[in-house]
Amino acid sequence: MVDLEQGGAVVIIHPPGYVGVNPTIQSTISLLVERNHDVHLVSLSRPAEGARDFSCHVLLEEHPRFAARGARLLARLWMPIYAWRVVRRLRPVAVIAVDPRGAVAASLTVLRVRARLVYLSLHLESLEDAVRNRRFGAVVTRLAERRILRRMDAVITQDEHRQRQLQQENGLDDVHTKFFRVPNSHRGRARPTRSTFYQETFGLPLEEPIVLTAGAIHADWSHTEFLSECAARQDPPFYTLVMQARESLRGPALAKVLALCHGRAVLSKEPVPGSELASAFASATVGAAIYTNVFHWNQTFVGGASGKMMSYLASGVPVIMRDSPGVTEVIREFGCGEVLSVLDCDEFNRLVRTIHSDRARYSANAVRCYNELYEFDDAFSAVYDFMTRR
Repeated sequence: MVDLEQGGAVVIIHPPGYVGVNPTIQSTISLLVERNHDVHLVSLSRPAEGARDFSCHVLLEEHPRFAARGARLLARLWMPIYAWRVVRRLRPVAVIAVDPRGAVAASLTVLRVRARLVYLSLHLESLEDAVRNRRFGAVVTRLAERRILRRMDAVITQDEHRQRQLQQENGLDDVHTKFFRVPNSHRGRARPTRSTFYQETFGLPLEEPIVLTAGAIHADWSHTEFLSECAARQDPPFYTLVMQARESLRGPALAKVLALCHGRAVLSKEPVPGSELASAFASATVGAAIYTNVFHWNQTFVGGASGKMMSYLASGVPVIMRDSPGVTEVIREFGCGEVLSVLDCDEFNRLVRTIHSDRARYSANAVRCYNELYEFDDAFSAVYDFMTRR
């Protein structure tokens, strides 16, 4: 029996390298480090927020020739060999591959290493979407992912609906793989907090209602344009839309979102420090996460949808989200927000007023929902036991 209560190495293979913008990866690292385990991140680039509690193995730093213009494709092709060499040297008891690119990077590791092999699915993309959008590199990655997933000991998804989608998309219905459901959430229990963070940041009246949309606000699938239009069409005006970037915006992405700003829509172009994130979110009256099928054939393939929802609920912030499986039933069961039936600004603004008029009740329901469904440590305990004991 291998028992990581006595310490041991866990390797996370995540080529993009971002950690700070993803609650699940942050929480996983935090929990493992808290239990005295050595955590190693294998990636192409170093995390923008640095590595305080874990070790980084960065291909482009160790092999700078791959950082040259035109060599990035070679870097991706070399990644499976690089990851395998790191894992072979560390001899971990568990390896976690994140998303399709992580699975491909682990392709040699799953064949040659004796360790618990776990696949963490955060962003789902269908093969149909990749083909339709002529993303041929993604097509190859998705096809490779299908084969590699069959060699994994376990798969982590965010909820039952995404588990079914992953199984159907990758033909895993007849594979005896262990599935776990872990929410894309931060550690700790939700608690209502009073805050005027955004009101003070933007010089607004302290009692000003705030509608917050946070995350990849520059991406088309976030429908930030729709939210900006709704804020402009308030009659009479009563709330301010805050567009909060999850990472520093520059160039065309910044210009795109700046064009959406007006008297009732403001931009926070720099990410909020982690130590202040709960306070920032708690100052919002409503958290908005709007996804549709316009850019993905099934909007629930956008893994950030539920992650954004959980971040709002953790601060006691009610949500407004589009009607979709895995979201609608939760909102209606707990009364932690409202469901937007169509992209209609009149309906959206009416829902904001509905929540604002009974904010205390909605907030209490948001806290209860998070603590019953999305508390990370409770959900991850089964994964931890599986990874660390044989």
